[in-house]
Amino acid sequence: MSVIPRIVVLGGGFAGLTLCTQLDALASEGLAQVTLVERTPSMSVGGLNQFVLRRQVHASDVPMRYSGGTELRCPSVRFLCDEVTDINVKEREVHTRSEVLDYDYLAIATGATYAPEVIPGLATSAYNICSLQDTLQLRDALDRFQGGRIVMSIPQLPYKCPPAPQEFILIVETLLREAGNGLREKTDLVFTTEAEGPFPLTTFFKKRFEDYGIRIVEFAPVKEVETNKKRLVFGTGRDGNCAEPMSFDLLMATFPLAAPSAFQSLCDASRLIPSDPRSMRTEWDGVWALGDCARMILTSGPMHPKAGGFAVVQAEALAENLEALVRSDSKSDAGAENLGISKCDAEVGNNEGAMVSVNLMGGPTSQFDLGPVTKEAVEDKLQWIRDSLEVWFKKKPKF
Repeated sequence: MSVIPRIVVLGGGFAGLTLCTQLDALASEGLAQVTLVERTPSMSVGGLNQFVLRRQVHASDVPMRYSGGTELRCPSVRFLCDEVTDINVKEREVHTRSEVLDYDYLAIATGATYAPEVIPGLATSAYNICSLQDTLQLRDALDRFQGGRIVMSIPQLPYKCPPAPQEFILIVETLLREAGNGLREKTDLVFTTEAEGPFPLTTFFKKRFEDYGIRIVEFAPVKEVETNKKRLVFGTGRDGNCAEPMSFDLLMATFPLAAPSAFQSLCDASRLIPSDPRSMRTEWDGVWALGDCARMILTSGPMHPKAGGFAVVQAEALAENLEALVRSDSKSDAGAENLGISKCDAEVGNNEGAMVSVNLMGGPTSQFDLGPVTKEAVEDKLQWIRDSLEVWFKKKPKF
């Protein structure tokens, strides 16, 4: 342990920015050296993609520039715009393209990259709904669409933002109806998923899909996308059955996830970094993994869902523990835990939304509660994103 503890935070997303904002006081008091490493010059919130799809937000207004850290509300944290190339947990070193960073405490919050290559044909056939660029291309494709079958597929678990696939297909359904000329009647909308129906709030969304004429194919992991035939080929599902191949005219999908390549030595077969769902600790001393890059298995069985709200809650608990470790003579943390409690507004079709309250660890199974369906909830979601960004950035968002 160095005289002044060195805290290195990898990733400037929801978790990393929350950590650095809360750890800035330690750095300003000279009690710790805090470094934030982020490989990109700006942050884009995936939750804005659906607003871009509807032309409610301009794509050019989505990225928030770090500007070398000068635009962040953590002035005492060193910002390094660089790419991590290797991590040596034995020597407590982070290697980037430009330098080697020694650490006493390491928080890995890089988010996850996409691994479409694990499903042949996916990358060349589907629009990734979590990608801003793909969302723009999807919007153009919908403008040209004359009818046929549109499929929203969750080919493999886990994926980013649990309600996003439901939101996208319901938004598309609304756009088709609003386009007129009988376009909705000319379109077959299908939702396929490896899971047992849409998650979360399966019963609610099944009824919502039924009301809006959206078919569901569940327990349907995608084995391959036949690009030339524009057809999904499914593998054997968790129910022991294999769905029939499905043709499509337009395919939206969530893409399989993986931690960045420099971290693969820390990953298990899931391509993610195993960490404890409550403490975020990994098997390596002084190393925590949180957010989308982490594989956290809940006591109820499934993997901890991946969403910005959960990443913030995890980062708040870790920040409290890191501060206690730095300030405590006994070097014990505060015992703060990720409780898996969060809220978010989800779109549910017809330009309406509802507040989803989540408690992942409050009982033997995860608990999801739905608030009233209102038009205002859609704007509330956009406002939550604005409010979050204003906690981390000095400049206000343009949307």
